[in-house]
Amino acid sequence: MKLTNYKSFLLILSTFVCTQYVYSQGVQDNLCSATALTIEEAEINNYLGLGDILSRMPGILIRDIGTVGQWSSCRIGGSNLNQVLILLDGHPLSDPWSGIHDLNSIPVEMIKKIEIFPSLNPFGFNPIGGVVNIVSRSNPSKRPYTKIVYRSGKNNFSDLDVTFGEKLTRNLEIFSGALLEKYGEYLPDEKYNGQKIRSKITWSLSPAWNFQYTILHNKSDRDIPYSLQMPGDTLYLTSPHLKNSRYDHTFRTTFNLGRIKNSLQLE
Repeated sequence: MKLTNYKSFLLILSTFVCTQYVYSQGVQDNLCSATALTIEEAEINNYLGLGDILSRMPGILIRDIGTVGQWSSCRIGGSNLNQVLILLDGHPLSDPWSGIHDLNSIPVEMIKKIEIFPSLNPFGFNPIGGVVNIVSRSNPSKRPYTKIVYRSGKNNFSDLDVTFGEKLTRNLEIFSGALLEKYGEYLPDEKYNGQKIRSKITWSLSPAWNFQYTILHNKSDRDIPYSLQMPGDTLYLTSPHLKNSRYDHTFRTTFNLGRIKNSLQLE
């Protein structure tokens, strides 16, 4: 698919299902009001990143540099950037030092649903601005599943996403994918190359008890389209270049005993 102007293309075709529901957790039965955005699989290709999806929601302000692959973050209401917590299946993705998150670290192909909690949430975190939880996709069928998506556009933009899922045994399932992105060639300080690898392995010990391991690996090599002043005014960078590599691991076990549903998560 050739996109000559992908920004306007996304604006026209971006649609989602938005519902309001109440989330009930565990013995305490805490009621957490949330807004859920269900992203249809046929429509997910219309988005370049998570920021494009969240920008359609009222009350959410997206802040980014403006080019593909660069840093992107969000604010809910009047909160600061470090007062909004981004979760992937309940696992925090915000930087532990600054508290700021990068929305581009999550491939859109792995997003099934987005839950927005403005205050109380069932994950045990209490940020001032609210919580955005990304629910990842699983194998949509019992048969082997493969999906390949390729897009290209002006200024040497292209991305290739490959998704694979299979139920290896009656109790063991794997759902993995990889995304390769590239942008910028003709202008200085805009080149970007990124790789995002994801995998989710689920083992169901019984209908009421399962184990799940998730890994998300982000690797990027990009120019920064602005100058940087180092701490203490020791160095001034006019054309900075950033290489980044990050791994996020989560191991979770969930068991359901009648009305009581509990989960243990290690990160």
